Amino acid sequence: MKTSVLLGFFVLGLSACAATGPTVEEVAASYQTELNAPHKETVRQKIVDSCSLVRYKDSDLEGGCYLSSDVIVYEFRLTDNRMEWNPQAAATITKMVLEEVCEDDEEALKYGFALLVNLEGKNGFIGKLKSFKDCQNI
Repeated sequence: MKTSVLLGFFVLGLSACAATGPTVEEVAASYQTELNAPHKETVRQKIVDSCSLVRYKDSDLEGGCYLSSDVIVYEFRLTDNRMEWNPQAAATITKMVLEEVCEDDEEALKYGFALLVNLEGKNGFIGKLKSFKDCQNI
């Protein structure tokens, strides 16, 4: 997967303080789509099936995808304690994930599900919710 190759290149050290904010679960719980129940469950199952195929792991980074409430969460975790997230890596990864989801899971975003990128490790953070409108702005 093109995402996995590029991730290793963008994880570089940068000294900064991480801010404390809401958790992924809090962000996801605050977001609800207006999609009707029967179709919502069909789309939800497609997302779960798609996320089950998204796994990445190397010596410094691991990642994956899961559904939390009505939010598709892509999570990347630094496994090397000597490495830190920097703003350029965060922006690049968020853009790559958004492009991938807009291409592969556009239906979910069209129906009101949201996307969230969570970067864990030193200087990690939870990104902003992305929607179908963000796909149109790529």
